[in-house]
Order: sequence, then C-alpha cells, then structure tokens
Amino acid sequence: MAKRKYNKKKKQSKNSFVIFFTIVIVLAILSYVITYLVIDTDSNSEVVNTVEPEKVDKTEIVQPKVSLDGTWVSYDDGAMLTITGRKYTIELPNVESSVVASGSIVIGNDKITFVNTNQDSECSITPGVYNFKLDVKEELTLKKESDNCKGRSERMEATWFKV
Repeated sequence: MAKRKYNKKKKQSKNSFVIFFTIVIVLAILSYVITYLVIDTDSNSEVVNTVEPEKVDKTEIVQPKVSLDGTWVSYDDGAMLTITGRKYTIELPNVESSVVASGSIVIGNDKITFVNTNQDSECSITPGVYNFKLDVKEELTLKKESDNCKGRSERMEATWFKV
C-alpha cells in the first residue's frame, strides 16, 4: 500500500507540473500577440506636422499626378532616397553609417515637404519644402523652396534617377 501512495503522489506532481507548464506557455503566447499588436499599431501611426495651420496653403496638398514611390539615386553623391507612401529614408553608400535621415513626407502637385523624424537628426521636426520636377527620362529634380536645415537642403537639392 505504501507503494500505491508513493505512485499517486508522483502522478499528482507530474500533473501539477504539466498544468504549470501549460499556463506559462499560454502566457508567453498572449504576451507575444499583445506585443505584436502594439508594435504593428505604432508602425502604422503617422507623424503629425507641427507647422502652424495659417502657414499651410490647403489647396497645395493635392494628390500628385505621378507616383514618386520607389528608390531614387542622386547624381551628386550616390545617396539613395526611398519613398514609400508617406515615409522616406535617405541612405549614403558607405559602410560606417548608411541611414542619414528618415521621416514623413507630403507630396503635392509640384511640391514635396520633408519632415525628419529620426532622433539623431539635427533637423528634428523642422519641415523642408522643395519644388520637384519629373521629366520623361524619369529623372527627379528637387529645388529648395524653404528649408532651414542646411544638411538636408545640401543633400536633397539635386537630380535623382530611379532605380
């Protein structure tokens, strides 16, 4: 009889271990799902431009006739400008530090407004407005209209070809 009690206690400890292990697995899966949903929600959020409403001409923010989505390479220094929807990144072709700037973009009929959102930027949330022209050879020319950020304006004011 002593043996039976021993086996019964052993079975009970195995059952409690299985229950404990199952609870830990369920909690881990729940935390993963919650984290995924929070990160996915953050990546879909938009950056709000802090320009005063009186200074923005609402008639200029019109859907452009052409799509600028894709990767553009500067003839000046080989920098790559990637535009995807309302986001952009600028990368340099070097090994040390590739991403120079990233942020939000608003494209109008003939104007583009860049707002850097990366923390390391010297031009944090100051917008830069550029006139653009897309020619038949799919070359994009950006000319500064107003941009107080010297680093961005030196890099952006150029002619770009699409990759």
